[in-house]
Amino acid sequence: MTHALKASIVFSLGTWWHVRQVRAHHRRYPEIRGEGRSRRAALDQLAHQLNRALDSAPGRGYRTGIERALDEIRSLRR
Repeated sequence: MTHALKASIVFSLGTWWHVRQVRAHHRRYPEIRGEGRSRRAALDQLAHQLNRALDSAPGRGYRTGIERALDEIRSLRR
């Protein structure tokens, strides 16, 4: 696993046979993950999954947390 200790987005690298795979998740929501062949693809998938979770967020506090996580992902993509 490669990540900074205080980073909110955690990346893990691996391979499946000969295919490189990157996984990403937010520290606050480890159950929501994104996967791809690059960090960018993993972040895009993570953002997609968080947007899906936003649609069914149970309360305003949970919704606000997901929106903050999405903002952090957007800042990494720049």
